[in-house]
Amino acid sequence: MIPSVRRHSAAVFLIVLAVAPGCSQDGPKLYPVTGAVGVNGKPAGGALVFLHRKGKTDMAEPTPYATAADDGTFKILWQPGRDGATPGDYSVTVVWPDMTKTPDGNGGRPDVLRGAYEKLATSTLTATVKAEPTNLPAFELTLSTVQAAKPVVKDRNNK
Repeated sequence: MIPSVRRHSAAVFLIVLAVAPGCSQDGPKLYPVTGAVGVNGKPAGGALVFLHRKGKTDMAEPTPYATAADDGTFKILWQPGRDGATPGDYSVTVVWPDMTKTPDGNGGRPDVLRGAYEKLATSTLTATVKAEPTNLPAFELTLSTVQAAKPVVKDRNNK
């Protein structure tokens, strides 16, 4: 095969690989879901929003998620390459990694929200996804100065 044909064949192959996943509609019917998240009246750019379907029994079912843009808006993903979520009622959790801090050994950063909306057991946030494109009401979170100034508990060795 001559080099230009090889390059052309490789380019076509890469395009097919890139487009093929979008052609497959395996799995449940998904509907577009958008929203916004703010903290104390300001956009929470970089916040991670997770939708946990109420009544979920199949633990292999993905947890729809999004990363908020700088203006706080987000678009839910079912999994990489598939936008949206299934219709139903969801509990919502939010974590906002502090990108000004150095990652820990596992690559994680402290949560600006101090875990206030991180756990299903303590988050009071909810959402309903309809069988149509859904724009969720904005999640307006609050972080009091008391929460923001939680003391660091040290051990006996002052570490």
